[in-house]
Amino acid sequence: MTIHILYETYSSSTTAVVEIVEQELKAKGHDVKISLMGECMNFMDDLADLVIFATPSWFDRGIEGQPHMAFLAYMDDHTDADFSALNCAFIGLGDSSYAHFCLAIDTLEDFFTKRGARSVGAALKLDSFQLNPVPETEKLHAWISLL
Repeated sequence: MTIHILYETYSSSTTAVVEIVEQELKAKGHDVKISLMGECMNFMDDLADLVIFATPSWFDRGIEGQPHMAFLAYMDDHTDADFSALNCAFIGLGDSSYAHFCLAIDTLEDFFTKRGARSVGAALKLDSFQLNPVPETEKLHAWISLL
């Protein structure tokens, strides 16, 4: 299966998570490509069998819990898009001490599925990954095994 992981990061936690996902999926024999969302706004032109979106939650546009600005820009430009050919999965990084834990990934999932995308499994929400790498990595491995 071809898998494209589209992500953005502010503090490198999302990068670390995406690299774990890439290694594990490649070990299972999948063809995996990783791209920053801001550099791959045309990902639908060369659609993979599965697209995994990964973003931290952040304070953007005056609202807590927003996806990375690159995802917001994509969403702004594709409000009328048809994603019915898209199979996708979602990974959110956040901090449960904030009012809106991993709201960014809920926002992305809602955006794509309301426009026809098929979500594969439940969105993974990782809590303070840098501070809790062992239990959060265990959650990540369990999530990957369900793809």
